[in-house]
Amino acid sequence: MPKHLPLPETVESQLEKKEKMKTFEDMNYNSDVVKDLIKSTYFTQRKEINNGASIQKLSQDWPFLFKEVGMAAHFQELTGVSLIVSFLANVDKKGARLLNFFKRVDAHKHKQVLDALLKLETERGQSTGCSEEVIQMVLLLMAHFDEKEQHLFHYVEKTSLAEEVQVENVPPTPCLIVCGSSCFASETFMLSIDRKVVNDHITSSHLPSA
Repeated sequence: MPKHLPLPETVESQLEKKEKMKTFEDMNYNSDVVKDLIKSTYFTQRKEINNGASIQKLSQDWPFLFKEVGMAAHFQELTGVSLIVSFLANVDKKGARLLNFFKRVDAHKHKQVLDALLKLETERGQSTGCSEEVIQMVLLLMAHFDEKEQHLFHYVEKTSLAEEVQVENVPPTPCLIVCGSSCFASETFMLSIDRKVVNDHITSSHLPSA
């Protein structure tokens, strides 16, 4: 938690910027403007988070904290690490080696990894690319550690809207709601935290690409 508001910020200016972000249309905003606003209001965001604000209240008051641009900006202020750049660099550096290990070594030692690999090969079909490899890595890592897929992914009909999701069936932990029969086939995802849909329009274009 930062000890002081950054200069020349005041409580009033923080509130003005907070309200300004809430007026931005969902799909029509300038990412650089949002990054600057998230950075300058970081003190107030941390204060509300550390004071125990609920996910529902945070999603209403700080909607960009649950979108890629705001989440990445907040993460960088918190850790000093560029989330997207660091993630993509590590995927590029270690992704192929990790997948090769699962396919050539781990699948022969752990039945759950072999089962997951066979299932993924069927679901993936002929699609290729970085985003498909990331999906494979996540699901194979879960199989390796014997984690249940339903703890991270919840599947709904392709045309489902946020208000139609039966949140009582969604895990309380952070969860991706997949609109479709598989992660590879879905074009739209939602993010749920504490059984609250906080982002209902994550498209496949937001997944890591080459």
